[in-house]
Amino acid sequence: MDSNDITPQFALTKINSLLESRRYEECNKFIARLNNFTVKSILTDLPISQLHLTIPNSLSVLDCIYNKVYGTSTSNFPIQYLRTDELLKNMVILFSQPTNSNNRDKNCNLFYPYCRNILRIVASVEPEFLQMVKERRNLLSQSLKFLGQHGMVKSGIKTTGIKMISLHDALKIEFDRVISLYKSALHKLEEFSLSGKNPSESSVNTGPAPSEASHQRLLQVTRDDVQDRLIKNKTIYNVVERVFTGQAVDNLIDILEKRIEYDKQILFQESELRKLYGFDKSNYVSLTIRQYLHGYNVLVQLIQEGCGLETTTSVDDDGTDSDNLSLGSKRPTELIRLYGNLYTDGRLDALDALDDLKDLEELSILKTKILFSIIVVFFFHLIFQLTFRSTEELLETTKSKLRELLNIPNDVTESDKLSLDIQKHLDHYLQQTFDRFELDSHVKNVCEQIYETLFDYPCLKQCEGLVQFVEECLQISLGLVAQNPSYIICYTDTVFQRDRHIRFHTSDPGTDKIKNFIWPCLLEGEEGICVSKGFVIT
Repeated sequence: MDSNDITPQFALTKINSLLESRRYEECNKFIARLNNFTVKSILTDLPISQLHLTIPNSLSVLDCIYNKVYGTSTSNFPIQYLRTDELLKNMVILFSQPTNSNNRDKNCNLFYPYCRNILRIVASVEPEFLQMVKERRNLLSQSLKFLGQHGMVKSGIKTTGIKMISLHDALKIEFDRVISLYKSALHKLEEFSLSGKNPSESSVNTGPAPSEASHQRLLQVTRDDVQDRLIKNKTIYNVVERVFTGQAVDNLIDILEKRIEYDKQILFQESELRKLYGFDKSNYVSLTIRQYLHGYNVLVQLIQEGCGLETTTSVDDDGTDSDNLSLGSKRPTELIRLYGNLYTDGRLDALDALDDLKDLEELSILKTKILFSIIVVFFFHLIFQLTFRSTEELLETTKSKLRELLNIPNDVTESDKLSLDIQKHLDHYLQQTFDRFELDSHVKNVCEQIYETLFDYPCLKQCEGLVQFVEECLQISLGLVAQNPSYIICYTDTVFQRDRHIRFHTSDPGTDKIKNFIWPCLLEGEEGICVSKGFVIT
C-alpha cells in the first residue's frame, strides 16, 4: 500500500495495534512510511503518555513522531500534545539508572541518538527548555553541597589540643565561656563594691538618693581616686571585653542559621523528587540526589550536543564541604573569613595564654600593663610579618624546585605555551593542596625569631598558646599567599580610611592620624582592594 493511500484512521489503528504488542521497531518503520501531515492529524489520538512510560524501548517511535511533526512546521509545533514534561521525567529516570560498564560510550548506545534528536527538537521549539533543565540540575547540585555543610567547626578549646568539634559542642563551649565571663564580671562588681545588692530597687525615682553620683560629689576626687576608679573599670572591662570582641558565638550562630536553611532546601528538593519519581523515604538522601543529579547532567549534555552547543563541564556530583580550613575550605572567601577569625578568636586565645603565664602575674602596676600592651601590639605585628614572609619563601622555594625538576626556564615567554600551561597547573595545584605542607619546622623557626626579638620575656618559650597561634597564622597565610594574585597584609598606613580600617575602642574619633595598628589590613594583591579591614588606634 502506498503511503498516500493510508488513511489517518487506518494508520491510528495500525499504530495502536503494534504498540499493544510491543512491536516498537515495526511501528517505527510504519510511521516512517506515513505522510508528515497524516502523523500530525492523528497526534492527539496517539498514546503519547504510554510511549513515555515505555522509554527506552519506545524511543525510536517517539523520535520518528517528533521528526514527522517537526517536518510540517517549526513555528506552529504542537508541543502541548507531546507532553514534554512527561518526556523529561522519564528520560531523567532512564539516565539516573546505573550504566552498564560495557555500554558507556554514548555513540555506541542504541537509544542516546534518539534522545539527542528528540531533545534537539524540543529545545528548538521551546527556547527556555535547556535553561529550565539546567536550573533543576543546579538546585539538586546545590542541595547535595548543602549536605556536606554540616561538618566539624573550629573549637575554642586551648588546653586539650582539640581543633575540630561538632557545632553543638562548640556552641555549648562558647555559651559556657560567655556565662563564665559574665559571672566573673559580677564577682568583680561585688568585690569592688561598685553595685548594690539590689540595684533594681534603687534609682533616681525610687529608693534613697544616689548621692555618690551627684555632680558636686563627682568633682571632689583626688588623683588616687581617679586612678583607683580607672583600674577598677579597666579590670571589669578586660573581663567582659572578650564577650563583645570575640565573635565566636556570632560565627557559630551564623553557621547554625545557614544549616537550618540548608536542610529546608534539601528536604524540599527531596520531596519534589519523591513526588515526581516515587521512591522509598528510607533511602539515603545523598544517594537519591546524586542519582537524579547524574540524570540531569546527562540530559543537559545531550541537549547541548543536539543543538550544536559547546558542552560544559557537568556539575560536581560530590557535595562535601566544610566550615574550616583543615577540612578543605580553600576558597578565597573562606580564607578571608578565617583571617578575620584570627583577630576575633585566635588573638584572644593567644592573649589568654599570655595571661596564664605565671611570670607575667607581677605586671599589676598600671604603667607596666600599658607598656606591656604596647609590646603585645608589636608582638602580633611580628608574628604576621614572620609568618607571611615564611610562607612566601616556602612557596617560592617549592615552585623553584619544580621548575628546575621540569626544566622550565625562569623567564617564560608568551610563545612557550607548554611551559605557561604547566606553570598555570602548578599554581592551581598549590592553591588546592597548601594544607598538605609540613609546617612544623616553619612554626619552630618563627617562634625562635619571636623569642630572640622579645628576649626580655623568656617565659614566652613556655606558652603553648603562642605556638598554636603561630601555627594557625602560618596555615592561613600560606593559603592566602598561594592565591593568584597573592593576598598581602598592610600595616604601614598613616591616615585612617573607612574602606580599610576600623577604629579600636580606645581611639580618638576626632583625628584620622593612625598611631598604631592593632591588626593589619588584608589586600588582594599589591594594589588590590581591601578584603579584610585592619584595626587601628587614631
